[in-house]
Amino acid sequence: MVRIAICGAGNRNRGDEGIGSESLKDIQNELSGDNFLFIDCGRSPQDFTKDVLDFKPDKVVVIAALDMHRGSGIVESLSADEARDMLHEDGQVDLEMFLGYLQNALEGEVVFIGFQPWSRKDGHGLSAEARNALVIIRGAVMEIVG
Repeated sequence: MVRIAICGAGNRNRGDEGIGSESLKDIQNELSGDNFLFIDCGRSPQDFTKDVLDFKPDKVVVIAALDMHRGSGIVESLSADEARDMLHEDGQVDLEMFLGYLQNALEGEVVFIGFQPWSRKDGHGLSAEARNALVIIRGAVMEIVG
């Protein structure tokens, strides 16, 4: 059976930045079993590298807000390399390093699902665009999981 780790990253108190963490709730309602690992990485994804590696996944899906230079509300699946380039540009060094660690340490595929944020204001929750995108993110994960 294929082992899949699904990691949501982001700051829930900074607008759409928290979409990765928020999306895990919906996804966990759809998927279950010992072959899945769900991790809410919050603002420090690198702190969970060992947890992911110890699980020995065949595939890792990482979900987070990312400035992809597209219209707000867009959801896109990216390779880890594509995401790392954009994360570097966006100043998300911790998440960029997390993806790099996973790529180097695992033989399986690392996929990134990015959400183009509408707002990253401190003290705010998800925008309406982000809430609407949760369904699209769940669908993208289901497609990746197969």
